[in-house]
Amino acid sequence: MKLKNISSSVLRSFRTITAALAVFLISISLSLYKSKISPGTWLAVGALAFVVIFVNGLLYRMLKKRPDSVNLLTIRQSFIVFPVITFLVLSVEFYTLLTFSDTTDRIVLAVLMLLLILCDFLSYLQVKKYFKQ
Repeated sequence: MKLKNISSSVLRSFRTITAALAVFLISISLSLYKSKISPGTWLAVGALAFVVIFVNGLLYRMLKKRPDSVNLLTIRQSFIVFPVITFLVLSVEFYTLLTFSDTTDRIVLAVLMLLLILCDFLSYLQVKKYFKQ
């Protein structure tokens, strides 16, 4: 079965499933890292998460090329959701930052938090013209 023959609604469902799977795999990878499992294990799970994210991107590109694909959210709605999700993730990371006893883990987590904030700011700069309308 070729992916070109699959309907757009099925591809959107696959994208949703792959996005949820990627979040789940990243969460498992972070849990394995926190529990001090061997680096090969949590790196393998993290690499699998990146493969799933890549597949999600391919599905997105396929959907974008189809004339019958329907975007369920406008750009404005999509970029309003991102800061809300970022705030929730930063809240969990801040709590984890306060509970970690290892200084190295705290530094790594703080750097990840700053990168998340930077990515949100850069994405806002790319779409700020849509917010001015």
